[in-house]
Amino acid sequence: MNEESTAGQGWVGGVCIKDNQVLLIHRINNEVDFNKEYFVFPGKKLQGDETLELALTKAFKDFSITIELRDLLYSKGDDVDDLEYYYICNYIFGEPALTPESDEAREMEKGMQVYTPIWVKVSEIEDLIIYPESVKIAILENLVKQ
Repeated sequence: MNEESTAGQGWVGGVCIKDNQVLLIHRINNEVDFNKEYFVFPGKKLQGDETLELALTKAFKDFSITIELRDLLYSKGDDVDDLEYYYICNYIFGEPALTPESDEAREMEKGMQVYTPIWVKVSEIEDLIIYPESVKIAILENLVKQ
């Protein structure tokens, strides 16, 4: 993985697969008029001049997982405010749990958001609401068929 920097612009997310399961964050957003429930991949907005690898490593650390970046699975955006990168990540170690110092834990303290990291069987993701859907499709097209 090259040490690509995006000068603090965009978003980086990761697809970590272990034992035919993918790590997802089960989200419940109570800030809307209805309980919006869905799944997302671990990731974060790039800060300052941090590299994609550093940002993604930090994002997984917030969920108590240590990873190593592999290959770019998906990217989008022609405009710097809308850049997104999603990488396949090797699982190294850890059990999914939200760390108390994470941004997500601070959001949960307010009582309006829920973030629960869980392993989900790859064979079950097709029926889940996962954002971004384009990354879910890339997994189904590229990883499941291997």
